[in-house]
Amino acid sequence: MRFFHRVLPFFAALVALTVAAFFIFWPWWALLPSHPQSKDVVLIAARVVAWRWRILPLCFAACVRALIARRYSIGIWLVAFLTAACWPLMLVNPFEQNSKPLPSPKFVSTWESEMDGNERVLAITVRGQSRAYPLRVLAYHQIVNDTIDWVAVVATYSPMSHSARVWSRNLGGLILEFHLAGYVNQNPVMQEAKTGSWWQQGIGRAIAGRMQGKRLGLIHSDEMTLRQWKVEQPGGTLLVPDPAFEQLYAKDWTADAASTPAVIGFDDDSGLVSRDIVVGARIKDDPRAFRYEALRKARLVMEALGGSIVLLVTGPDGETVRGWKLPAGTLAFTRLPDEGDGTGPVMTDSDGQRWNFHGCNQDGFCLEPLDLVKEYWFEWRSVNTESTVSGLR
Repeated sequence: MRFFHRVLPFFAALVALTVAAFFIFWPWWALLPSHPQSKDVVLIAARVVAWRWRILPLCFAACVRALIARRYSIGIWLVAFLTAACWPLMLVNPFEQNSKPLPSPKFVSTWESEMDGNERVLAITVRGQSRAYPLRVLAYHQIVNDTIDWVAVVATYSPMSHSARVWSRNLGGLILEFHLAGYVNQNPVMQEAKTGSWWQQGIGRAIAGRMQGKRLGLIHSDEMTLRQWKVEQPGGTLLVPDPAFEQLYAKDWTADAASTPAVIGFDDDSGLVSRDIVVGARIKDDPRAFRYEALRKARLVMEALGGSIVLLVTGPDGETVRGWKLPAGTLAFTRLPDEGDGTGPVMTDSDGQRWNFHGCNQDGFCLEPLDLVKEYWFEWRSVNTESTVSGLR
């Protein structure tokens, strides 16, 4: 019995340390981009994180109780110290150590920027105000909370999945603030501060927490060159790189991601590999992927999709792709040679009407725009499981 009285307090303290370490380190490991995550793993990780503040005090209390019983035991003192050391680790976000947040983004007018015109940007227009976020800046931070004319948005870009999205942060009057919390199959998990719910960046849906199942509103955006955006939006504003992270912005995060093995793959006859870049379009419940390089080469594509016609056109910069939804039986369009500064007509229809890269003709009539998605094939396919692939090569 004396042996048990000596060993039991140490064993109880050791169990408390093990539990505390599990609640700290396992969620970090579970959400690493180096291995795949199932839906169940993500849900368990979210619950473990949510329960940290309840479990760790109990673990520490168990160590204190063991110290009272065996206050001269060096082993128990060591275990108690390690358990107490877990407390500050609850405040550490290892994912933000590699992608530090940008709490106060700053902007300059279009022509104040000295960035190279070949820089790729994620561009949006909200209430008539245009704004662009350089992708090499977003590639490091991944999440930038912003407000444009009182409209709260979050600009996101994941180099691991090559998915760029801008979402509304206003959910029924509640303004959300996001930060990086991990990855689900190499797509970022965004955690918002008010409820602690987890949201998947690529789909804008809460996947765990009190808001599970709710969706953010998608804001139409274009991935384009800075040169093309400046021509189209001379009165816009551009996110300024933070000098504190200049060396990190210089790193080619996209190239690093492209050489990183994807953690999920698909056995299909599409001819695409996981890290091929595709442009995805969806009409109703009919998704389709187009090879990005094939679109750049063709410059204009029309295909039947979801009972309508999709029109995809490559812009004057040779990189930006925009799309429009046309009614079935519509006129045929032809790509025009690029002329001038890139603001003029880029295509003509079979009636001779000329259309610019905003999808508008000379009479001011504009086509219905499509929200296109440009990302790696594995990311598009994981969300759009029934997607077809265009035969364009």
